[in-house]
Amino acid sequence: MIGVDEVGRGAWAGVFIASAVRLATDLKIANLKDSKQLNHHKRQQLVSKWQNYKGVEVAISKISPSDIDKYGLTWAQTKAMSRAVSKLQPSSEELIIVDGSINYLKDQPLNTKAIIKADQKYSAVMLASVFAKLTRDKLMIALSKKYPNYDFKSHKGYGTRAHRQALAKFGPIKGVHRFSYKSINSI
Repeated sequence: MIGVDEVGRGAWAGVFIASAVRLATDLKIANLKDSKQLNHHKRQQLVSKWQNYKGVEVAISKISPSDIDKYGLTWAQTKAMSRAVSKLQPSSEELIIVDGSINYLKDQPLNTKAIIKADQKYSAVMLASVFAKLTRDKLMIALSKKYPNYDFKSHKGYGTRAHRQALAKFGPIKGVHRFSYKSINSI
């Protein structure tokens, strides 16, 4: 089975990331939860332990803010998930579970299924969630070093009060902020 999850859908800045994870069927991972239920340290521990484990295969796909602006968020989610899954070269019989109510892979010639709260039910989806979140967090921390006035390490590009204030003071950054979002255009 392959689990698929994403992070960054609602963010105002930064890349959109999808992660696909194939787990060996007999693999049990202790202390695994949806990434939103784990702190940064726990996510790091899980990734360090499982990223090169023989029974785990991981694929990550990123979509830039400018591509999100150009093609839209639905396209970005579909493209990122498709790219991540294709890197794992699934067989037509292999079940691919997408977290959420929309199956962004439904047009693929694959055995896909969208399941609400799959990131709380299936280990492959939980681990995909953790890999996606940790990958995006690292990228946002790097952006925070490059653009310290925006404090991306704290809010990770989401629409917090601090992010809104930084945007009002310094304006949006080309290639970092999603200019197609109303929230960015209204500041």
